[in-house]
Amino acid sequence: MNKENGKIPDRNNSQVDNSKQEFKSSQFSSPYTSENTAQRNFAIPEELRRLKQWGVAKAIWNDEKGKFEKFPFQTNGQPAKTNDSRTWSHFYNVRNAEHLAFFFNRSHTGMDFDSVIHNGEIEKWVIEDFIEPIGSYTEISVSGTGIHILVRGGKPKGLGSKISLKDGHSIEIYDSGRFFLLTGNVYRGYRELKPLDQETFFRDYIKSEFEGPVQPRKIGNGIKDVESIIKILTPYWAKGSGNLHFMMLRLAGYVASCGGNESDLQQIISELIRRTGNGQYRPRIVSNAYRNSKIRLNEGGKVSGRNSLKEIMEVIANEPR
Repeated sequence: MNKENGKIPDRNNSQVDNSKQEFKSSQFSSPYTSENTAQRNFAIPEELRRLKQWGVAKAIWNDEKGKFEKFPFQTNGQPAKTNDSRTWSHFYNVRNAEHLAFFFNRSHTGMDFDSVIHNGEIEKWVIEDFIEPIGSYTEISVSGTGIHILVRGGKPKGLGSKISLKDGHSIEIYDSGRFFLLTGNVYRGYRELKPLDQETFFRDYIKSEFEGPVQPRKIGNGIKDVESIIKILTPYWAKGSGNLHFMMLRLAGYVASCGGNESDLQQIISELIRRTGNGQYRPRIVSNAYRNSKIRLNEGGKVSGRNSLKEIMEVIANEPR
């Protein structure tokens, strides 16, 4: 494939309707002007537009990070929540918004490719390994530097949210608990949503987390081998979307009973969330869990994770691969 095939159509090409313009309200660039916002939004597949999974997306400047961050809002101006469908709306109610938030609810999966467009050209691996073989709805992100691919159906069990590929690249994949800022800026006619056998498709692309058998390691004295614990637990954490709080409690008990300190637990929890994209990091809750475990131990009581987490780690470590 030559570079021309991956080049983003310019404003004179019929596949993009208007010239690029920067929205004052968000500071994001878009190939559409505010006058034809509805036209852009209706380029999003009807299958998605029929769902009551929409909100208004806004960009808010983060001084600490030095960039704009995207947040979902309800039509009444109140914040929307990715895990509360009561805060979502019908597409009709947001159809004229400059930026739309689409909330995933396990019926569809979105793949997010960040910073893969340079000087109007999409990186070759994105086109040849994903866009063309998948053939489903594909759009250019609001920043103009990323790609979204959406497919019909949820993720298979065990597929994490942030995955590393064998070629060294990484992508993010979501089917719940997240939203995409959809643009309707369709790439080269990929307008139709299609199903994808994700388990089969990703089998040859995903880099294995482990090389060879992994044995659980004893921790203590400040948990010198935190990284091994994180690696062993990452796949389990990625699967446990409904039981993360209980998993955290087990971790707290395990760390406390093995001589680890609170900072070890904070590091493990924060890394598990960062690597899987699953859950929200709340240091205060983690701190309370650790302290309660220590209190129970000091009083001669039992903690939930001392044995159960060890069993979990042993099962994971010995799973056939």
